[in-house]
Amino acid sequence: MWDIDNNPLNDIALQLVYLAILIIVFMVATAIILEFVQKFIRVHSEIKNFFLSLAGLGAAYVWFQVTFM
Repeated sequence: MWDIDNNPLNDIALQLVYLAILIIVFMVATAIILEFVQKFIRVHSEIKNFFLSLAGLGAAYVWFQVTFM
């Protein structure tokens, strides 16, 4: 039947978990930087949302490069 250790779905699941962790780390780092910048410069919520989404896209790009290239 199925060999649990050699199941290709395990590799796919681990890659997706790695992607989720990478996105979370990038977005948290961006949020911390934006909170630090907000102490000196007023940042609108639209700009915060833009940078957070850009961080998520950047994390997906890094994951894609590491995984497939």
